[in-house]
Amino acid sequence: MSTTIPLQLETVDGQVTLSSLAPIFAGEADISSIPLEASYYGKAGDVFKVSERRGEWIAFSTEEAGLVWLPIWYGSDAAKDIQVSEPSLLKIKPGSRFALFPGSTLTADGIHLGKSIYSAIRWKDWYGVLQSPVRPYGDHHVNRPVLLWLSAADIEQNETVHGGILDPGTSLPINEAVSIIESTMSKGTGVTEVRQLLGEPHFIETSRNLSQTDQTMRLGVTWRYELGVVHFTITFNEERKVEEWHLIQAARLAEQAEVGAYSYPYEYVHEYRVLPPSPTRAVDWTWRNEYNLGHTYLQAVTDRILLLIGDDGGFSGMHDNAGLYAVDRETGETLWRIDAGFGGFDAYMDSNREYANVFIDYDPAAKKYVKRVSRIRLSDGKPVWTLDGTKIGESFRVARAQNTLILYTGQSETNSEGKLIALNAITGKQRWSKPIKNNYEIISDGERYATIMIVQNNKLQALDPLTGKLLWETESEGTQSETPSLYSRPFIEPPGNPFEPEKLEKWIMLGNELLLMDISTKSKQVKARYTISSHELVFALDLRYLLIQQPIDGDGHADPKQYKTALYDTASGKTLWTIPGKGAGAVFDGDTVYMTVNNIPTAVNKSDGRIRWQTEASTLDTTASYYGSGIIIPLDDKLLLSYDKDLLVLDKQTGKQMNRIHDVMFGYPELRLRNIMNGLMNREGNDLYIGSSNGYFSKMKLDF
Repeated sequence: MSTTIPLQLETVDGQVTLSSLAPIFAGEADISSIPLEASYYGKAGDVFKVSERRGEWIAFSTEEAGLVWLPIWYGSDAAKDIQVSEPSLLKIKPGSRFALFPGSTLTADGIHLGKSIYSAIRWKDWYGVLQSPVRPYGDHHVNRPVLLWLSAADIEQNETVHGGILDPGTSLPINEAVSIIESTMSKGTGVTEVRQLLGEPHFIETSRNLSQTDQTMRLGVTWRYELGVVHFTITFNEERKVEEWHLIQAARLAEQAEVGAYSYPYEYVHEYRVLPPSPTRAVDWTWRNEYNLGHTYLQAVTDRILLLIGDDGGFSGMHDNAGLYAVDRETGETLWRIDAGFGGFDAYMDSNREYANVFIDYDPAAKKYVKRVSRIRLSDGKPVWTLDGTKIGESFRVARAQNTLILYTGQSETNSEGKLIALNAITGKQRWSKPIKNNYEIISDGERYATIMIVQNNKLQALDPLTGKLLWETESEGTQSETPSLYSRPFIEPPGNPFEPEKLEKWIMLGNELLLMDISTKSKQVKARYTISSHELVFALDLRYLLIQQPIDGDGHADPKQYKTALYDTASGKTLWTIPGKGAGAVFDGDTVYMTVNNIPTAVNKSDGRIRWQTEASTLDTTASYYGSGIIIPLDDKLLLSYDKDLLVLDKQTGKQMNRIHDVMFGYPELRLRNIMNGLMNREGNDLYIGSSNGYFSKMKLDF
């Protein structure tokens, strides 16, 4: 076999530009043999700075993958003639040798390929074949197939596989299709080339937000192919070029469960999930509203409007945009909006549901801090009155109690003292102000609070909204002297539903103790208590029952590895039952508790904890985020479940997956737990209201 090109490589300033797709290999190159797996595939136009050459290899360093090696031929002009075409099933002659590239001196016997192989890559009279990696998985990443080359002279029979490789009924095995995708479907590939190779998509959906949080939201189009237990999605940007793809399947091996969802190259994602992917079902939307920020949540409702929050999902210096907007409840039309930019904002609806008090710290249109407090009409968003908060001279946020707005300052660690300023919520006139020592948290967040409740260290105080005078205070009976910060406390409030009346009792964390308080009265009324032990995570299911994740191992200091879940009745002070695993997202429906246990949908007898069913899922360690999946809404004969990005439909009697709902994309940004639990998915009668992570807020009938 002769070399087809001279192995002389011209470089420009020591750089090589790829002429085509090319396998990239990590680690040290063995110049005497062909590697058993590729790290990833480069694409035409990629530029690398050469650091070393060994025989038929060149090396270069990358920030993402470290030192990697490339067969030198892929940087030559000859490689520009590589073509991707319809796959062929090749029957090879005995004794054939496979080359590292056409004419390479490095060859292998193809023992891992077999006698009949597929090829979708051509170069003149050479066929590119893909050898599955001998080690499919590395350290938290997926290894890619190795591209080898076979001369036409070594082929005994060539049979074309017609149609797209992901068409229904294709004869191409799924593992072969995946290998072809991994080597050929690179970022920047055009939609025509994708259609020719993959076939027509089974479903077309709106993509995720393709921009960073400080940029205008960009939505592309996602094609979805469903091949039984494996689903494939490929997303195109506005220029109809590939932006990313995802291969989705259930985790069956321990190595799969350890694969990072976003390992390099970040555009090509292997998602190994707890649940296998579910077939998609299209639905008829009553309406769909589109907002210009990705994450949308329902905050409050009236007879005529929905009050929504829009947010870019960023945090800790990367939060750039948020806002409040109103949507017509019947048509989905946007009625008005208030943009808050990267500053804080608060909004509280009156009990008459005709007005709301709104605070925005920053005005993105004026590009300055305004600290504006307003009372607005919900019908049109126009202010009844506005207060210029810049005159206060300090940063503040706003809380709400009965007919009262509370402007509070001084929560930074640099201040030893803050200030409370109480306004009449209807007129905006100041009632009183008073200093307050730092390190406090205001609990009151709505009209249902008869007092201004404040947690400070280990005390809960109640102030009269009209005068600011202390009405009462109480201390925790627990062992912890300080209440954990809002974002680290081991307690999750009951999910709310803006369509239902607000509860007049509330669980409040004080030290390491939970107090159930009547917040509708000015007197101190503690209805129930529960002391949270070390490493417990407590979910309040309602005003009586607590679902508690409890450690089995550990000494109270080291992080435990195993958990059980208990249902605790605060009325009797007794644990009703415990089951193995980490339970979350529980809801009662008659005599059944529906929840996720180790992220697996589960139905449990409320009375004794007997497990009725669990959805078929991975048998691996499936412990996951308590809100990344598991918002459950029971219907008559089905369950709705938010699971990762999807909205799933389960059979209520068996737990069997039925469908995923078409064109729904959820997201769970950090520090948005309350918005997620209360406003991402809500039912009212036969209607379902759904937020998203790509700007949609939608309404649909529950008649599917």
